[in-house]
Amino acid sequence: MLIFLDTEFTNLMEFELISIGLISADGQHEFYGERTDFNRGACSDFVRAEVLPHLEFQQAQCDVLQLSYRLEKWFKALPNVTIAIDNLVDLKLLQLLLGGKLPANITHFYDMESLIQKPSFNKSVSEYHIVLGQPWHHALHDARALRVGWFAWDRQSGNFGMRRYSLINELIFK
Repeated sequence: MLIFLDTEFTNLMEFELISIGLISADGQHEFYGERTDFNRGACSDFVRAEVLPHLEFQQAQCDVLQLSYRLEKWFKALPNVTIAIDNLVDLKLLQLLLGGKLPANITHFYDMESLIQKPSFNKSVSEYHIVLGQPWHHALHDARALRVGWFAWDRQSGNFGMRRYSLINELIFK
């Protein structure tokens, strides 16, 4: 199962998780959490202006221990997972949130950084945010946008990589 991951964090030098969003390729599994106990004083000016105003989901807010527990529980309900990221910081923050050890069912990682330069991917990600009016720099909306971009790139490229990916995973991990 392919899961798209995005995080928001305090600053680029000493990043501390603020929020995390994940969505499966099929759209059936979604997770979002916001920390209440991050160091607001460590936030960069950019984060104060572009990230903090989008923290709004009361039911998603909790401290880091509760967030870690909720995320571990969410992962336990999934089959083998490949995590798709567009930034290695996201992966590091996921690992830190889960106590330094990733769940056993996370078997692979897919670095989407190279897709950012692909016109079909970039256009679809932008359209998700602009046309649908979903804010940038919100972990769940950014994860959803990565998913939209992946499918747009996959269709445009003619590789149908997602279909092949799904079939291979079904054969290997059944």
